[in-house]
Amino acid sequence: MNKIKLTAGVFAATMCLATGCRQKGEEPSVPVTVEEIQHPMADLSEIHLDSVTVDTTWALSDEYRSETMGDEDAVPGLKCVVDVPSASQAPLLANAVMEWINEICMSGTYDGDLMDVKAMVVDAINNQKKDSGGICSDSYREFNIRKVYENAALITFVYSGYDYAFGAAHGSPYCVGATFRKTDGKIFGWNMFRQNADLQPFLKEGLKKYFEVSTDDELSESLMMDALYSVEYLPKAINNPWVNKDGIVMQYQAYEIACYAAGQPYVVIPVDKVDNLLTTTASKLIRQ
Repeated sequence: MNKIKLTAGVFAATMCLATGCRQKGEEPSVPVTVEEIQHPMADLSEIHLDSVTVDTTWALSDEYRSETMGDEDAVPGLKCVVDVPSASQAPLLANAVMEWINEICMSGTYDGDLMDVKAMVVDAINNQKKDSGGICSDSYREFNIRKVYENAALITFVYSGYDYAFGAAHGSPYCVGATFRKTDGKIFGWNMFRQNADLQPFLKEGLKKYFEVSTDDELSESLMMDALYSVEYLPKAINNPWVNKDGIVMQYQAYEIACYAAGQPYVVIPVDKVDNLLTTTASKLIRQ
């Protein structure tokens, strides 16, 4: 009996030393980091990726065939290449990236295994075929979701592609990026910038560079904006900016601030110019 009591006492003392005994009312200690919670001793210096390719076609709908303008040689389909982060190496990151892919790049309705890209694509195709009584199934879609940048703390994926609905005057290009913190999958977009960060000089300079113009008047002529904006008050891009090796990229989509022929204008703020614009957290992560 005494031996049992002694063993229990030693165990209690050992646990007290391991966890840090505290008096009532004292704040508990936090002995582990976010990285340790995600995966003990996980090496996130380089995220392992599995590139998944899907290339599928299907038959034209009866609605399209009945149109006099219908092209019998048209073949609707979807082709994509998706970089999938390792769920075993970085589970929180992998889950966040795949949720973003489901919600931003696919239909947003898939509720199965997020790591199963092919099943997610099938769900997106089925939803596409349901749109407008099936007419939207008569289209071709091609896109890539690829890793474009990685440092010790962050990783960036860009979703770019082209959708074409048969019979339309032209297709719809798009390019959307997202930068994730490796340890927990947090997305860093417009929240990278301080609340009082003045981006106007960088937007103007970057758009002048994109359109290859030098004056405000020339830039104004290149843009297509509503009455709320001007070259002195340029709109931020609708989608989040992302980080690459050159700095922070702000990507506008087709028709967002310019005509279709102008493409997808973008602005890059170089790394050596962002320090006074970023939050402390974002600045430290980008510098790693």
